[in-house]
Amino acid sequence: MRLHELTTAPRLPKVPPTPQTPDQMRVATLKATEDRAATALQSERERQRRTKALKVLNPARPLKPIAPG
Repeated sequence: MRLHELTTAPRLPKVPPTPQTPDQMRVATLKATEDRAATALQSERERQRRTKALKVLNPARPLKPIAPG
């Protein structure tokens, strides 16, 4: 088979997905909410870790005196 034959081959039409039932929509919504909550929780934990690490590092840095201009 040649490349030309592959690129010009007729394509099947896209079939639209069947509509979800109300129960399926509810489950999908709950799953999406769960995923968003898990992502938010992970982000918040990472933010708190960063804040804690900066609090530990900041006092350890010596302050540079500002030379009069």
